[in-house]
Amino acid sequence: MIYSYVKIFLPNIQRFKAAVQAGKGFNPSDFGEVLAAGKGNPPPEVHAEMIALYPLIDSKSSSESSGSTSSASSGEKKAWDDY
Repeated sequence: MIYSYVKIFLPNIQRFKAAVQAGKGFNPSDFGEVLAAGKGNPPPEVHAEMIALYPLIDSKSSSESSGSTSSASSGEKKAWDDY
């Protein structure tokens, strides 16, 4: 089992969804920029860094469980081209 955080380019979103739903192997870098990847589940530090840098990631479960806040929950949003 592996994890990857991928910054998917807009034209590739539908292709990515189809690849995931097909359940077959694929290369995440074919759909965008791989920001972080590894074996197993992402370590909490990596997940926290991704949430801080890219607040579009669903951080609801991690902020509730840790009690911490991230830039995504502070109400401060980046412009679409800042990601």
